[in-house]
Amino acid sequence: AAKQKDERKALVLYMVVCNRSRTATTEQDKTSCALAYLRSGDIYYWRGHYAKALSLYLQGHKICESTEEKRKIIEFYKCFGNVYCMFKDYAQAVKYYERGYELRNQYPDPVITYRLLNNLCHTFYLMGDANNATRYYRLGMAQDRLGQSCDKIKWPQKRWLITRQLHFRLLHFRLLHFRLLHFRQNRLKTGKH
Repeated sequence: AAKQKDERKALVLYMVVCNRSRTATTEQDKTSCALAYLRSGDIYYWRGHYAKALSLYLQGHKICESTEEKRKIIEFYKCFGNVYCMFKDYAQAVKYYERGYELRNQYPDPVITYRLLNNLCHTFYLMGDANNATRYYRLGMAQDRLGQSCDKIKWPQKRWLITRQLHFRLLHFRLLHFRLLHFRQNRLKTGKH
């Protein structure tokens, strides 16, 4: 109950900031509006109102594109992909995840980069594409080995970085299972038992 009350309060405050987007003239105001759309979209997403979340993400993305400060742009692409995954439109989700991943060097954010890799791996797994799922799994593990030190990252992002290895290990086991099933199906088709 307290969480819902906090969400409602946050949503009201975010929407107040969003309503100022029409009159926002400074870069800081525009950036704040884009972030407010992003976070209010997150609340609707968590509540299961995906169409509303997508609408808010699109509005925030448009504002973010018009600013000089575009650090959150890859997070918008991650969110677009998440919504399309919920709609089971995996091809569209992959398009947005890959676009976000392409921009990782231009707008570095190690937490969002890991989430994009994890989401790409999992989405390709859901699509039955073991090769691409494995590719993104390996990219995620290589990124992990590059040593994005948790000491340099503030909480709550640190919590995500601590658990990312568990997510990739789970995906690793899913990929192994997927490859084993694929192997068995091929053996059955060729008649080699």
